[in-house]
Amino acid sequence: MKKSLLLTVVVLLGLFALVFSGTSVYADESSAEEGREPAKAEAAKTEAFTGEQLTLKKFMEELFEDSKKVNESGAAGKKARNTIESAVDWTEVAKICLGGAKAWSAQNSKNRTEFSTLLKDIIALTAYSRMGDFWNGTSYTIKKIDVKGNGATVTTSFKASDDDYALEYYLSKSGRKWKINDLSFDDIKYSDNIREQIQSFLKEKNFAVLLGKLRKRRADLEADDKGKKKASSTQRPS
Repeated sequence: MKKSLLLTVVVLLGLFALVFSGTSVYADESSAEEGREPAKAEAAKTEAFTGEQLTLKKFMEELFEDSKKVNESGAAGKKARNTIESAVDWTEVAKICLGGAKAWSAQNSKNRTEFSTLLKDIIALTAYSRMGDFWNGTSYTIKKIDVKGNGATVTTSFKASDDDYALEYYLSKSGRKWKINDLSFDDIKYSDNIREQIQSFLKEKNFAVLLGKLRKRRADLEADDKGKKKASSTQRPS
């Protein structure tokens, strides 16, 4: 399986590919195969959804569709990115990845805000750089939606030319809106992966150094993103 592409969807939606010093949490690279059909929802058997399940199904499907547009130029790409980023509870993601409520409260408000923003930017930019390859020939089916109070888990299967796999998205509801806060593959939550990296880093360095690393990584990703946009605009016919 192209796990580097798998984790593109992980990051999608939230999803979680934090990078320190140029090393990442995803597996070996593998180039996308050429000439594949665009992604689409599979016509496969799923359970019958009702009520809040239908709301969540529509929410996830719209996000998947928007994720295919994040590298388009102009207003369309910007709108898609804004939609995806607003669908994630970044404060909760940051709190979980830092180690939970105790580790979160140990930092002052300024540090918490900057950490959350940096994490969001790094996750999003890493995802956007991989979205095009992922959706080329990948189909999906929302298989199961479990809703318990203000929490929900959405199980989605993905089918590519080389493998099938499933991801579980974890969401929480605040007011009338659902937001993603975690995701798992093979029962392993990606926030756990990031948290382990951060905790290992903080055993040797302090939080200020961590923020410095994240600032540098974001700057590198922003430069790469701008370069790709510029190259894409010059390649379009006038």
